[in-house]
Amino acid sequence: MAKTRPNPAAIPAVARTSRTYKEKFLRDLTEGEFRSSVVFPLLQRQNIRPLSDTHGSDEEGKALTGYQVEIKWTRAGHDAVKLRGQRAGETVWTDLAVDTVSPYVDTRAPLVANTPEERRYQAAYLDDDLITSLWSDTLVVTAQG
Repeated sequence: MAKTRPNPAAIPAVARTSRTYKEKFLRDLTEGEFRSSVVFPLLQRQNIRPLSDTHGSDEEGKALTGYQVEIKWTRAGHDAVKLRGQRAGETVWTDLAVDTVSPYVDTRAPLVANTPEERRYQAAYLDDDLITSLWSDTLVVTAQG
């Protein structure tokens, strides 16, 4: 039995777009753009209601003295918030805490002594010890002495 080739005009444009172009397009999206234009539509297609983002309008980070950073957040009715962070050139997230009371204070010493350090933080809601939201957008704070 001979295989029939589909009519190219009948193939959706997205299927004719090269994989390289699609990958570059996705890499160029910010985390928020990726979440809203890719993740949420896929969840909705599967009839899964996307859970709320972790951070609220009042989430904020503030550099304190002694290289400490204070992270304020809202629990929004969830059991707890899981916090993770990265320092300076780190590429792997470090679990910092499961917290039920805001604020969280990061007391880690800088990787290089006596040097201001960029720190990145994300949070996710926990219910019954399970993460029940996407990770928040990344919050960036410079810790100083």
